[in-house]
Amino acid sequence: MSTYRTATAIKALIIVIHLSAAGGIGEEKPRTVDLLKLSNPIYEVVAGRWEFISGALVVDDTPTARMSFPYRPPAEYDYIVTFVTTRPGGNIALLVSKGKTPFTWSLNTRGQIARLEDINEHSIISNPCLRKYVIEPWKQYTAQVRVRKTGVTCLINGQVVLKEYKTDYSDLSRNKKWTMEDERLLGLGAHSDFMNIVLEAKVREVTGQGRILQKKPRTRGRRTRPRQRRSKTVENEAVEKE
Repeated sequence: MSTYRTATAIKALIIVIHLSAAGGIGEEKPRTVDLLKLSNPIYEVVAGRWEFISGALVVDDTPTARMSFPYRPPAEYDYIVTFVTTRPGGNIALLVSKGKTPFTWSLNTRGQIARLEDINEHSIISNPCLRKYVIEPWKQYTAQVRVRKTGVTCLINGQVVLKEYKTDYSDLSRNKKWTMEDERLLGLGAHSDFMNIVLEAKVREVTGQGRILQKKPRTRGRRTRPRQRRSKTVENEAVEKE
């Protein structure tokens, strides 16, 4: 082999080594997607008035207010929402999905109960995922749902409230009060007679890569953030690669 070919082969080998150290050839790096920073984060509103005030997403006192983000999650992920309630009572819901199965991590501030719902078509009755947890007004909370192939783990302020609920997802469904047009999308729900404030909503992708949707469907509720033309720059700013 000539000296030129030997040098070329060595350079190619070095490139392969560097690529492998950086995470592999063609391998997607894990991403964190900031849903509130997407160019049109309010994708679908079924009920309630949702608006941005000083960078936070605020929802009014409409019963079973709910909306979805333009994001379809991957096979495994963490959905993280930081919020504040302004009065005791009511409900905050993280609308999540695994494949085509939608379900909810629900924080009932009135009954001081956190729960994964529905289990075998029940929200409370015979639900093995009911957990006692007190949500106080004007305090900041971070709720997290970890969706994995073998089950779901739920946390509040870093504390594991529901240790992995083992499931193949056949027993999980979403309560009718949180019905959405596309139930595979991540979303939020609120059921109360007062405002709720969402300070942060992020997704940490674990296995696979989620999809940020481009097309906006018909909105039945009210959204007060003006529509913008989508910008790849804006979307890139909302996505962090680890």
